[in-house]
Amino acid sequence: MKKNKKLNRIVILSIIALIFTISLVIFILNYTKDSSSFSIIEKNWISSHSNNVIDVSVYNDVPIYGQDGEGIIFSYLEEFTNAYGIEFNKVSYLTNSDSNLKNVSFRILDFNQELTDKDILIYKDYYVIVGIEADTINDISDLKDKTLGVLDSDINNVRYYLNDGKDIKIMSNKTFDDMLKLLNDKEIEYMAIPSNLYLDEILKNNLNVVYHISEIYKKYVLTVDNDKTLKSIMNKFDMIYVDNYKEEKYKEFFLDTFFKNKEISEVERMNYNSSSY
Repeated sequence: MKKNKKLNRIVILSIIALIFTISLVIFILNYTKDSSSFSIIEKNWISSHSNNVIDVSVYNDVPIYGQDGEGIIFSYLEEFTNAYGIEFNKVSYLTNSDSNLKNVSFRILDFNQELTDKDILIYKDYYVIVGIEADTINDISDLKDKTLGVLDSDINNVRYYLNDGKDIKIMSNKTFDDMLKLLNDKEIEYMAIPSNLYLDEILKNNLNVVYHISEIYKKYVLTVDNDKTLKSIMNKFDMIYVDNYKEEKYKEFFLDTFFKNKEISEVERMNYNSSSY
């Protein structure tokens, strides 16, 4: 009887020791010193995929972030490749035709679309109200009796924001060019648009930002739909990119967009101090 009790005690202690050992291994493999450090599992993933090519959908018509093969998202992928040797096959698309995206994709969502555990938030692109004149709009009540141009795709977002505004007429438009024509023809006084998504149009057409809307915005996200480990790695590398590259790259791509759309020559560019912007 005593032998059985002793044997049972040994078995129980062995099971407890085994559970403790397994828990310790899991902890070591999955938890690291800080949120941007890679676990052993993630390091092994990088090592085993170093010669792989990953398909990724990249928008190619968004100023600063991804336009004509340049921008923040292209820089992010380049630095990722430089750091870990993993290549990307970049499949370009336009933001108005974002169907059939790859499992890894850079996307733009509306502010009321919920992020999932597959999404990494990169940027919030807030809406602004722009016009031809440099008017001062302090509150939406200042838009009373004014006509505001809005794109069809944004109509619900803007109506949501202007819900408390009185006597504001909203004119919906299929394209930005249609809306710009109405503005130049003085059929509308202002337009409500995402500030970065239409930065090139704002600059090119000498439009004035008269009001910033903090309640509605577009979400720029990186979605990794097929691999939790890759998603975790890309999320941590985004932190590394923000800490080491993003500020300088943002300034570089902003100035490129500014100079290009203002048609400023190379000689004139030399007279600009980037700190002014």
